Amino acid sequence: IKGVTFAIPLRSNIGHAHVLWTDRANKCGLDFSKAVVIEDMSYIDASRSPHIRPHEHKELMGKEFIVKNKMKQYIKEYKKAKTHQEVDHNYYLCRFSTLQYFEKYL
Repeated sequence: IKGVTFAIPLRSNIGHAHVLWTDRANKCGLDFSKAVVIEDMSYIDASRSPHIRPHEHKELMGKEFIVKNKMKQYIKEYKKAKTHQEVDHNYYLCRFSTLQYFEKYL
């Protein structure tokens, strides 16, 4: 997004709306609130394969466009929340987002 590479983790027991569900019943999905910036592609070890539950992998196949758009939307929401942290929802969004550590990239 705008030349910045993000890594978005698959997580379980997600209790907020900033997610692309892969298994809603078990609260599993891509958690945008825990996304990190990959500053150097050498951090990515292409010789290793990630272990993803098959049903979650199937849910994500072909959804690159959706993932990118949801990440853009989350960044936009985070930036807006930063300007109005007196609102509880905005305060907690900013406090628990990993984007606070990568603001220079936003």
